Amino acid sequence: MTHWMEGDWPEKLEPEDARDALLKKVAAKIRFVMQCLPHYSLGDLADDAVGELELLADEIDSYYEDDDPRSMGWVGDDGLP
Repeated sequence: MTHWMEGDWPEKLEPEDARDALLKKVAAKIRFVMQCLPHYSLGDLADDAVGELELLADEIDSYYEDDDPRSMGWVGDDGLP
């Protein structure tokens, strides 16, 4: 088992990095397609499919949300606001 301190990362994370990049790209493309669709109802079945795509993009985005208060600007590197 490999241990590392916060902020230090193992040298080789290519497979996970590639997967993460791909998922982020999929979410961005879903959002792009959603923006290109007309803003009126497409019919019940199509509206359901569009809703499912929106939920999928939201799930991908929420998976990659950063909960670190420092990265969100709530506190500085010294831990103070």
